[in-house]
Amino acid sequence: MKKQNNKCGVLRTVLASALFAMPFVGSASFSILASGCSNSDPYIPLSTLPLSNIDIDNAAAARAMLNSDGSVNESLLQSSLDAFDRENDVQPYIIASASGESSSQVWTLKYGEAAGEEKYGTVYKSGIANGFDAVNYAIKALPSDRDSKYKVRVDSDLYSGEESGTDGVSTVSSISNLYSIALADYTILDFHGHTLYANNATGDNIVPVSLTNVKYCSVRNLTVSGHARYAIWAQGVDNCVFDTIAIELDGSSDSKNLGLRIAEKGTTWSSNIYVDNITASGCYDQAVETMKVDGIYIGTVTATDCNDCGLLLNTTTNAVVGTVNGTRCSPRSSGGVYAALRTANFVGPDVYVHKVNADSCGRAYFCVSACAGISIDEVNAENCYAQGILLQDAQNITVRGGTITAGGNTASSYGIQLTNGSSGGTLSTMNNTFKNIAISGYSAPINEGNSDWNTFIDCTSSGGTFSDHSVTAVREEHTDSVLEIPAGTTEIADGEYMNYTAIKSVVIPSSVTSIGKNAFAGCASLESVTFEENSSCVSVGDCAFSGTAITEISFPESVASFGSNILPSVCTAVEVKASSLSSMGTEAFFTLSSPSKITFASPGAYSGHTYTDGSIVYGASSLTDTEWVYWYGYTRSTLE
Repeated sequence: MKKQNNKCGVLRTVLASALFAMPFVGSASFSILASGCSNSDPYIPLSTLPLSNIDIDNAAAARAMLNSDGSVNESLLQSSLDAFDRENDVQPYIIASASGESSSQVWTLKYGEAAGEEKYGTVYKSGIANGFDAVNYAIKALPSDRDSKYKVRVDSDLYSGEESGTDGVSTVSSISNLYSIALADYTILDFHGHTLYANNATGDNIVPVSLTNVKYCSVRNLTVSGHARYAIWAQGVDNCVFDTIAIELDGSSDSKNLGLRIAEKGTTWSSNIYVDNITASGCYDQAVETMKVDGIYIGTVTATDCNDCGLLLNTTTNAVVGTVNGTRCSPRSSGGVYAALRTANFVGPDVYVHKVNADSCGRAYFCVSACAGISIDEVNAENCYAQGILLQDAQNITVRGGTITAGGNTASSYGIQLTNGSSGGTLSTMNNTFKNIAISGYSAPINEGNSDWNTFIDCTSSGGTFSDHSVTAVREEHTDSVLEIPAGTTEIADGEYMNYTAIKSVVIPSSVTSIGKNAFAGCASLESVTFEENSSCVSVGDCAFSGTAITEISFPESVASFGSNILPSVCTAVEVKASSLSSMGTEAFFTLSSPSKITFASPGAYSGHTYTDGSIVYGASSLTDTEWVYWYGYTRSTLE
């Protein structure tokens, strides 16, 4: 536990002065009693018990955690996470404790201070032979009409098995034979520094703690040891906290054991998630993994001897991460192909990471399968088995600094490698930026492969040289706010106006037939794009308007082809006047803000495809089994 209470008077003073200074808003009043105070002492009102800071499943919230230069503001991030530490001081409604050890345990549930003086100290239920059953009974004993968080405190170690609990209260119906503690809405589950032993080495469906379609829950001060499919599994949850969790698994490959997994449930994404102080070792898969999460703050993840990744972000957007520490994550014995931090399968936009530290990992940072819009302040890689950084099918990735040192283990010639052709959804690798990175020990510090439009600024190397095209030349800045494209122009070339930050508006002449890749990418002040009447524009290339300030845009009837990630994340409204389209790039409109809307003039523009909230079509009837179509991508856009 991160905080200990020493004196009642001090705690009261601190809480009384701080409670209403916090940004959290609770839906009902609640009371706590300072730890170590007698039951006769008055309760301290906690009308702002932390339920939700702000909805972080939007771009503005993620960006609010940044400094003016775009780097992560560690202080803001950590203060938002630490605000939930007040939950350590909330007195329990139910206390679960056991006599005996392991299979001979007998559990008793008593009412805690928060239950009120009439109930405090009395027995709710006794003689429970299984710790999982005991904790589930405790959760069920909380007031059913609560609309603020109530705490269950666990005062003994727990021992799991694979079988159902003695009274059947520890099973999760959605998974056969799953034996688990299942949280309910508005619950703090505080293990109070105790250990949950997942000790059935023959079962592959042990998930000691599970959260399914719940909101306003916290799991705190827990050690999970042994053998588990997932130590903690959260599915389709909202406003949940995971804090001070130690995961010590046995590394067994039969269950692909994993630490903390936060994912979707059906079509419901998880959102507004807070994760801090996670340490993990011995995971056969990841220490921490997200899948279909919109809005997450992560403080510190420290992973050691995990077969795959320290932190894996899958299909995640609007995220801010503090520090990822990886030691021997994806070592050579497992192929060395993963990393301390991996982003995969449509991560972004608005994903920000402060620091990645990797020692003897497969890689420090690995980005793959159509990710875009990720910024990392610092990557430090030492003695990694492959590259320090690998980007594959990725766009608009920024790494602002760090050191990459080969050491004696590397099997790669490259400190940083950019390439195309992953097995997942694909983007052309382009428009990525690297700054202030010192690379040493590699024969070729940077390899750009078949990628394009990457920028390297103040990067240094020893033991090798950059290739000629590794540093993008600095162009003269365009100083006019209105860009006038000459009449009669037929083509706007790749990158022609890229990074001209003074431009605020532009009119595309009717003579223009194509807008190239990155044509206006990085024009941060560009707000207005107008196509002249009778436009001849047929194609809009990859990232054509990425990194701009465009909030709405209308494409003319002539446009038949869109590239990938063509618009910025601030855009909320798109109109497509074409009656039919010949091609649509991977994640063409994936970066649109939430909520956003795409209006098609004619159903013919998207006929023949299946459109769901996810907008991702796998093996549709008109496609081969290996083809994937990604239409507009972002799940909170609507089609009209």
